[in-house]
Amino acid sequence: MYPPIDRSCRQIRLLYFDRSNFDEPYDNRIRLQTRTVELGKYPPFHALSYAWGDEPPTYEILLNGKPFPIRKNLYDALCDQSHLFPMKSMWNNFWIDAICINQEDDRERNHQVDMMSDIFSLADSVIAWLGPESEDSNLALDTLTTRRFAQDRSAILAFFKRPYWLRMWVIQEFIL
Repeated sequence: MYPPIDRSCRQIRLLYFDRSNFDEPYDNRIRLQTRTVELGKYPPFHALSYAWGDEPPTYEILLNGKPFPIRKNLYDALCDQSHLFPMKSMWNNFWIDAICINQEDDRERNHQVDMMSDIFSLADSVIAWLGPESEDSNLALDTLTTRRFAQDRSAILAFFKRPYWLRMWVIQEFIL
């Protein structure tokens, strides 16, 4: 499933959507392909920051043509791609830790985790997916941009109670 990564030259895997079977109506699974690149060199890429969630992987995508299990939160993010990456060109090269890092290989996972600050720093953009939109999401975002904190405090509190903000990595990803 995963081609090996050369740790000596700081390689990472990037994802792109496989649209080759896009017109097949019987199979609407998300299809992704990987490419291995050296971090800091061409091509530009975008990184996704999101909350993994506690539940086991129960959704399936196709990765390099093979079934690959993912968690609900990532599945929802990928299904919401029109909001996640507003321009289609942004889907040409993107990085998602749960897919781009071989989670079964401890050495690779540890090496890639050590590089995460560089990965997020060198990304053209970091997209924070906070979860599915709720009825007060727009109010919360409007409030944050207009700074009317006093009257809309409950919307802000609900916004920051989302699981995304409880993650250990969120501060590092957000700052970078």
